[in-house]
Amino acid sequence: MSFYELIIYDQALSVPTQQSITRNMIAMRLSTTPSLKKWPVASFSVRKLNSTYYNGPVMRLRRYDGYTADLYCNQLGQETAVYDISSSTNYTSTSDMVGWTGGFPVYLMRWFDQTGSGRDFI
Repeated sequence: MSFYELIIYDQALSVPTQQSITRNMIAMRLSTTPSLKKWPVASFSVRKLNSTYYNGPVMRLRRYDGYTADLYCNQLGQETAVYDISSSTNYTSTSDMVGWTGGFPVYLMRWFDQTGSGRDFI
């Protein structure tokens, strides 16, 4: 089983309500209808969920040699940049991003919470 998104709520919600919130997080956040003012406690994804409230990286990765980098993606889940924290280098082409790994596995150090609440998965 693979997970691409993990969204955590602070209350029990029906599946249709969860799907509705996930599909349009901005509308739910701005809604004045009390029944729609539900907002996730935390949201994690391999894609950008909501660029209005969160524009940071989706993940922090660690390479085999200890170098770390932040991974940025768009709303389609396509990588747009890898920022190497250790060397302050920004990689924006796919070949550069793949090259950053050195052909070795990379490890997830932090999965950033995209609600803007800072509840990162470490």
